[in-house]
Amino acid sequence: MAKPRTRQLTWLEVAIGNAGFRRAITGMTWAYIWGVTREALGHDPSVDEVADWWNSSRRTAFRDQAAFKASFPMLDSPAVIVDQPETLEACRKMARSMRQLIESKKARPKAPDLTIMQIGMRRAVF
Repeated sequence: MAKPRTRQLTWLEVAIGNAGFRRAITGMTWAYIWGVTREALGHDPSVDEVADWWNSSRRTAFRDQAAFKASFPMLDSPAVIVDQPETLEACRKMARSMRQLIESKKARPKAPDLTIMQIGMRRAVF
């Protein structure tokens, strides 16, 4: 008889179980950059809006979104992940920082790997 699970899986564990490590990291990154874009624009962004906001190609954005969908086939969008209080605050903080960079006409920064891993290690709540 299988031993019952004693703890809830993290987002990263769910993603790795569904899509493997590499696609899971890409899927978590998509969730984060989608959340930052949503906070910056004030609405759920399209793939094109995310690509434009992060100065990436449309093709890359669709590839990253596909990794998210493979990692989290049960989710329609990253909103469930992003709406957790700690994640939402991290996205808001990054959106504020990016607005300041835009105002100073500097290039947008890359999504921080540490923040993405911290988001991935939070309990998965569906």
